[in-house]
Amino acid sequence: MSINQSNLPEEIEKKEFLYIWIDILGFRNKLSTEKEEVYNKLFDIKKSFKKHFEKLKLETIVSISDGLLLVWDIKGNKLDEVFINLAKLQIDFILKYKYVIRGAISIGTISNSLYNLYISNENNKEEKKDIFLISNGLVKAYEMESKEIKWPIIAIDYETIEKLREIKRINNSEFFGLQKINGNNEKMYLYMIDFLEYLDESKQIEYENFLLTELNAHQNNRKIFEKYYWLLEYYKKKTNNNVFEKFIEFYDGVLI
Repeated sequence: MSINQSNLPEEIEKKEFLYIWIDILGFRNKLSTEKEEVYNKLFDIKKSFKKHFEKLKLETIVSISDGLLLVWDIKGNKLDEVFINLAKLQIDFILKYKYVIRGAISIGTISNSLYNLYISNENNKEEKKDIFLISNGLVKAYEMESKEIKWPIIAIDYETIEKLREIKRINNSEFFGLQKINGNNEKMYLYMIDFLEYLDESKQIEYENFLLTELNAHQNNRKIFEKYYWLLEYYKKKTNNNVFEKFIEFYDGVLI
């Protein structure tokens, strides 16, 4: 049977972007308190969260609930620089606001017609941002963050790294400065933005005290406790600082 090619749907002409979905861990749980002072504080943190990451050179940034969608033009940016700048803001946010962040990186496409509408629509900033929500990039990043990433990190999977190499036309040994770790699935590896690489030595004690406070606060909540304990192990590995001695009197036998 012959197929009339003219009756087949045309492939949409599209443009590819780097999508990163990040959210503040613990934000939603605190909303359950229904206390006005907590709501007011969270509202201020949410505003600060967006303002903090607006410092990046972005195509757009969209605030959704307790999360942010960050979008970059892949071809127009050096990805290692994108990840370095994001890492620096990540550790700065943790130290300043005492909240950790989790996120995922994906590639998303939007149709050329929508992108042209975005370029031409100078008068309605909110509508311009909405155009980037009509993409598979947000869905992929959100699902990966919620299902595949267990720890308070921003990460990407190997398949997406391969696609980025293809788009950027670079060799197969390039990992854009990202660090390999185990994913939620033991058979799956992820690659994380190494934010502790940009922790200033003068801020190490402040970061250690932050971890101590959170570990102490969540001793009876294993799920949350494990996240901060993982950060402690990551910190020890990066700094060769045996901070476990500082925590052992509190946590001996709680997790291990």
